[in-house]
Amino acid sequence: MPDEATTRAAAAAVPIPALLIAGGRAARAQAIDDLVQLRPADQLWAVVDSDGAIGAAGRADRPGVRRASLGAGCPCCTGHVAFRVGLARFLASLGSARPARLIIDSPFARHLDRIRAELARPQWARALRLDATLLCLADDDLASAPDAGAGWIAACAQADLVLARPPHAAGVAALVRAAAGRARLAGAVADVLDATGAAAPA
Repeated sequence: MPDEATTRAAAAAVPIPALLIAGGRAARAQAIDDLVQLRPADQLWAVVDSDGAIGAAGRADRPGVRRASLGAGCPCCTGHVAFRVGLARFLASLGSARPARLIIDSPFARHLDRIRAELARPQWARALRLDATLLCLADDDLASAPDAGAGWIAACAQADLVLARPPHAAGVAALVRAAAGRARLAGAVADVLDATGAAAPA
């Protein structure tokens, strides 16, 4: 049978499953809080706030969840260097405490495709595997700026999943239909875990 060192080395060679979350501030914060409540008790999860100024990831600071606020700006443009350095340092700081899931929180919803491309760079290939991008929205977010409707449609077209907060927000459901992209509407947070290969505990 393999010894403990061999087992740890094999685990370290497997990329950490990652979920990129973007969207409205309150909706993101609630989704992250709900997700970590579904964390299996025997797993360590990590939550990274890519912007720092938003602070949505702060609600996930609890036993079994490691948190980092990078304050880097957008991972694909204004803060891409700081994001790369900050995320690499954070993952290295975990040492042997390798998380079973990584949640990356970003307010930059309109850049989902570009952030996805950044996380697909060869330097991250051994460290993480982006399973899905999740756009979290409330109906209030859709009227938050003069061009918010068009902006959210563009963001929705780039997402894999859209989570409405509350779950039956009619405006968000209409947005998914208008975007006509790859995104599908997730009925609940547990659906997000099912879609990304992380089953919620029974």
